[in-house]
Amino acid sequence: MLSNKTKTAPTDSEHPNTTDDMDNLFEWKLGDPDPVGTHAKNHIGMKNYIKDMRNPPDYSKTFYVDTNKPVGPQLLKR
Repeated sequence: MLSNKTKTAPTDSEHPNTTDDMDNLFEWKLGDPDPVGTHAKNHIGMKNYIKDMRNPPDYSKTFYVDTNKPVGPQLLKR
């Protein structure tokens, strides 16, 4: 026989739902704890964003290409 507590669904304050997890994910800032919830943890775009914020890429090795102009000559200038 189940107790009344077992039959009752958890409230939002006890167990955040996916919407709360995703809202928290998109408000993530450097220094915040890792996201919680399966969907939030597996969001590839935000995973890469968080990784880049914690360990930024070396932008001295980065260059930008104007895709409105021929790309070949821009690459040769590099």
